Amino acid sequence: MSQAIVKEKFGGKYRISQSIKAFPFEWSTEALKGYSLNLLSIQLFPFGLSVLLPTHVGIMVLEKENRHRMMMAMNGLKVWSYFLAHYFEFLTMQLIASFSFAVACVVVREHFIWRTSPWITFLLLLLWAHVQATMALVLSSIFSNTRKATMTVYFFVAVSCIMIGVSDRMFKDGAPSVWYIHPSFAFFEIMEAMIRHASRVNGLYPLVAKDFAPGTTLFKLTMMLVGESILFLILTFYLDAVTPSEYGIHRPWHFPITYWFKKSQNLKFSQESTFQSESEVIQDELEGSGDADAYAERERVKSVYQPSTTPLIIDKLFHQYPNKAEPALRGLSLGVENNTVLSLLGPNGAGKSTLIHLLTGLYSPTSGTAYVAGHNIHTDMSTVQSKMGVCPQYNILWDELTVADHLLFYSRLRGVPPSLEQQAVSHALACVSLTRFRNRAVSGLSGGEKRRVSIAIALLGDKQVIFLDEPSTGLDPEVRRVIWDVIQQVKVGRTIVLTTHSMEEADILSDRIAIMTTGQLRCVGTSLHLKGLYGTGFKLDVTSKPGRLEEACRSLEQAEGVLKGKKFRRVDKFTNATTFEFELGNATDGRLSTIFANLSQADRFPAIEDWGICQTTLEDVFLRIVTSGPSALAAPAIINHEPLET
Repeated sequence: MSQAIVKEKFGGKYRISQSIKAFPFEWSTEALKGYSLNLLSIQLFPFGLSVLLPTHVGIMVLEKENRHRMMMAMNGLKVWSYFLAHYFEFLTMQLIASFSFAVACVVVREHFIWRTSPWITFLLLLLWAHVQATMALVLSSIFSNTRKATMTVYFFVAVSCIMIGVSDRMFKDGAPSVWYIHPSFAFFEIMEAMIRHASRVNGLYPLVAKDFAPGTTLFKLTMMLVGESILFLILTFYLDAVTPSEYGIHRPWHFPITYWFKKSQNLKFSQESTFQSESEVIQDELEGSGDADAYAERERVKSVYQPSTTPLIIDKLFHQYPNKAEPALRGLSLGVENNTVLSLLGPNGAGKSTLIHLLTGLYSPTSGTAYVAGHNIHTDMSTVQSKMGVCPQYNILWDELTVADHLLFYSRLRGVPPSLEQQAVSHALACVSLTRFRNRAVSGLSGGEKRRVSIAIALLGDKQVIFLDEPSTGLDPEVRRVIWDVIQQVKVGRTIVLTTHSMEEADILSDRIAIMTTGQLRCVGTSLHLKGLYGTGFKLDVTSKPGRLEEACRSLEQAEGVLKGKKFRRVDKFTNATTFEFELGNATDGRLSTIFANLSQADRFPAIEDWGICQTTLEDVFLRIVTSGPSALAAPAIINHEPLET
């Protein structure tokens, strides 16, 4: 009867047939029993496609921890370039891993890969690689320790995979929308739908493009992943700008608001003005600090030195670290001419490294300014970094790269034209006598050779101003001499600022020497000038026979023609040795020869084993200024406002 009605109504176009079908049931992973590979995919895919995330984060945090990023920044690397390079690196690595997984599934005829459109599979894996790369960037901005970062992210991935595995039992009626804020949960919900449809259970068919049409659940999940990846990129640049770390210029948390809204900009200006006023008060108090030469140097900075002709000008540079009671720099003013090596001397904490960090853009000064190669460090730091070379205190090198690889990398960072790159690399290698090590990995170099690589990097591109932070630290005497020869050769046409704790190094290399304490310039001048101004004349080094030091000292102090009647003082005292400083006035009047003649009479000084006389050294000058404080400084006198001759 039914067949006849249908035939009559539709003109024989349709007919009723009988069949048997399975009764629909609620989906769960139990439905994949008998489809072992599909079931395995649900368990393995979350971990297999997320396992590279800790590696990506560790790579970037390690560069931060080992100061490679700091070194690259000092050589002109832009923040956006750095993140973009790592983004494509991570994207490529993640795509290789994802497609390797997909190819393996194709080989074993895995249903959800074999049956689903390859374009859908490709786009989904590409989206996930993009999300993983952006997530690695934002996570790396939070951490500063590689071990902590790697362990934390591995734990994060493991917990996420576990939560994905038990989500069916946690949410019997389906997960709430907030659950999918986590990128892994959203992506693997899409993957589970892909597996479910490919299994053809309950009459389902493999996913096609219309399953991702606007309004569908899959569309919403996909858009959520896209939006989160954009948010991750924004957070990466924000957190990198505001998260405190050992190095770098860090902005206040509200800087995006202060940039766009005038009211907030006024607040920021007010806060900066407070810093300015506080530093100016201290600057006024310190205006009289330093000796006559330091005072004259401040005057030359005010009226003589010009950015167009003087490669380095430091004008009242003041810096206060957050949460520190004392300023690191207190209104430092100094100028350095061309063809000059200036050595900065000072005890630990004097502010030498802080000054270098401010001039190279690692920190932003609280107040004051400086001009490097004619460009202001506040307004044109990118140009400043392109005009200067930097050799940091410690070698910041990649062990797996060759010497030439390092120089080629940094020459590109500094904008050396491609046609001149090899020439620049060869010239830098020749300057530091490393040509024969051109293709040797850095891991195979000695400490002195690595130091020369760091100096070669600083010399790349014929930079006008070069900063060398303790270039000979930890080197043996022979290698140290090689480094000194290099510095003497390359100073022509350049301005070199050298920080060192070696008085001998400063004495040999420097055209001018500046001594700093507590962030202030105490004195400045040539080595000969400082010795003449602050030297105490001569030193008498005495070694006594065992247990007879005091007897030897008394005999010298009471001896006519030696120390008696002269101005002297004991500066060192050891078990069987001591040192006297004494003044003669004019060493050419014959009195020095008298002292030599008297000390040569061994029978007059039976307690003395050995003795020697030398002139005051730069080390003696340094110790006097550092230990005696402002009272030891020469008072300001008549100031000459003429530029220095070099």
